[in-house]
Amino acid sequence: MSAPGTSKVRLCADILPSGRQCRQIALKDQPWCHAHLDPQKREHNAFYRQFVAAIPGMTLLSVAVTLSNTVHQLRARTIPPLHASTILDAAAFRLEELIGDLAPLQPGSDIRTEDNNSSNNKRLHAVPMK
Repeated sequence: MSAPGTSKVRLCADILPSGRQCRQIALKDQPWCHAHLDPQKREHNAFYRQFVAAIPGMTLLSVAVTLSNTVHQLRARTIPPLHASTILDAAAFRLEELIGDLAPLQPGSDIRTEDNNSSNNKRLHAVPMK
């Protein structure tokens, strides 16, 4: 007899690209749900999981290419939206880290304390090229 509160329902054994376990009910005599029964879909999940795990070590150029490719794949509908969302979240987080590393605030740097709603901030500004 099972303990009260325990369920005999088995969940799918597949790990999603986000790192979470699939919450669907596994098929009878199978460790996977209907959506992950196909080995090719499980391989795609494993690929995207490894890809997302590699994003924190990417360079700025790699992150930019990843963002561009993911948006292209999403528009072409060749990548599931949840996989794209996971990749975009990880890439955006890495991009924020890289941008923070590129422009650290230096002591004594020119920090503007102007009102953000002033008319000067609403105009286009010429920025010298490096």
